Amino acid sequence: FIIIIQNITIVIILIFIHLSDIIIIILIFSIQIFLLVFCIIIIIIFIICIICIIFIIFIICIILIIIVLILFLVLLLVFLLFFY
Repeated sequence: FIIIIQNITIVIILIFIHLSDIIIIILIFSIQIFLLVFCIIIIIIFIICIICIIFIIFIICIILIIIVLILFLVLLLVFLLFFY
């Protein structure tokens, strides 16, 4: 009877060891997947930030060009009014 109980406990311990191995493997894979997803999200956020910065610079350049054109037109009008 004692030998049977010993065998059963050994089997149970082996099952638990195997389960812990499986759980550790699953944890490692999940951590790797989480890191991969995290890196992808960070890269996407970085790309979006770069696109936003480029867009903002583009808008600022357009506004500056418009301001320069308006100033040029005003100066041209003043020049024409002054000399005619």
